Formats: sequence, structure tokens, C-alpha cells
Amino acid sequence: MRSFFIWAGLYPLTGTKIPRQLAGFFWERCYKIFFMDNKQNTGVQDDIRVDVNDPSEVEYVHRQYPGYTHQEIIDAIKKFGPMRSDIEAHLKK
Repeated sequence: MRSFFIWAGLYPLTGTKIPRQLAGFFWERCYKIFFMDNKQNTGVQDDIRVDVNDPSEVEYVHRQYPGYTHQEIIDAIKKFGPMRSDIEAHLKK
């Protein structure tokens, strides 16, 4: 993790530790830069997983299986996990 902070220019090169108040700020900044879900940047991870907290993804599954309500789809995601193949196998029954 330290090498990541050095690469990102967020860790002091002197080897001293980041003060606790700044560590949370730096982690939040790195999270927003590298890990936030960009709807324009879709890839394999977006194809194989369904995020139960994202209404647009639940709506997409609902459009594929209109015989189920949104709540039934959310329950299936919570029960069978985020993998799209597991969810679809259950919904096809």
C-alpha cells in the first residue's frame, strides 16, 4: 500500500507517517479517483456482476425479466450474490 501512496504522490518521501487527519482525506481522494463507478466505462466486471445498491442495474435486470418485481430481483441478488449468472439461473426457473 505504501508504494501506491508513493506512486500517487500522497506519501511523504521522508518515510514519516501521514497524520491521521490527512490519511482519511487521502484515502477518500484515491477512492474517488480510482474506484468510483463510471457509467461510461463499462467492462467485464460490469457484465458479470449486479450491484444491488444501483437502481439502474436492478432496473436493467427487471427489463430482462419483467415477470418479477423489483423487490423480488433485489431479494434474489441478496440471496444468490452479485454474480449475474447465478441470479439469471434462479430467475429463469
